[in-house]
Amino acid sequence: MVRDARVISDWQIRVDGHRPHHLTVLSQDPYSTTFVSCSPPHGAQSELLSERRRYVGEGMREDLRLRNLSTRPMRTRTRHEIAGGPHDTTDSSLSRRTR
Repeated sequence: MVRDARVISDWQIRVDGHRPHHLTVLSQDPYSTTFVSCSPPHGAQSELLSERRRYVGEGMREDLRLRNLSTRPMRTRTRHEIAGGPHDTTDSSLSRRTR
């Protein structure tokens, strides 16, 4: 968050109870990144691709897109685990000194 006293300390996505395997990270510009991962729900071949596009500007936004790479319909369940807490406002880099 911007201009708030909270920070995200942990951000995880689970697909069918498992963390996706990271394949690559694509950076389009300094304020956005796309994380590409795969989840093999049945067998060793990856059939489900996940794309997480994160944008940081006036706040933070993350779009999740799941793509079925197989030719048959697929059911899946996603879980988003987000942890955060208050930001330490006494951090020396944020305080100003008076002379």
